[in-house]
Amino acid sequence: MIECHVCHGTKVIIDGTGDYARSEACRCQANCKLCQSVGYLFETDADGYRTVVECSCQSLLKRIRVFNDARIPARYADATFGRIKVGPGNRDMQMARTRAHRFVQEYESGVKGLLLFGPTGTGKTLLASVMLRYLIFERGVRGRFVEVMHLLTA
Repeated sequence: MIECHVCHGTKVIIDGTGDYARSEACRCQANCKLCQSVGYLFETDADGYRTVVECSCQSLLKRIRVFNDARIPARYADATFGRIKVGPGNRDMQMARTRAHRFVQEYESGVKGLLLFGPTGTGKTLLASVMLRYLIFERGVRGRFVEVMHLLTA
């Protein structure tokens, strides 16, 4: 399978201009081979009844809408776990990244969350943005990025 040279296999393009990161489906996703980009398929059940079911291509479009509603700051549009650079002397950030990655991989609804704390400039917002992006695109979770200070002033 040849990987798309535009999205590199992620199926989405994320733009960091403006206040918040925005995503859209890559051109390589324009023509769904299953539904011919209609968005649904006809299936016949065991009794011979034909029903309409949503095509799997709609899952990506839903996740794109959720991501766009999440209000992740634009400066973190390209942030992913793989792009977090941790120097050899920064054990705390290495441990935080590892725990955050494990948290999003094992995430289940209703389970305790993860609290990020520390001094300014230590990567809390970056890590929160990366976690939310992963949860939305990889796990199909709905979420919203809100800074604590905005919650306290509301």
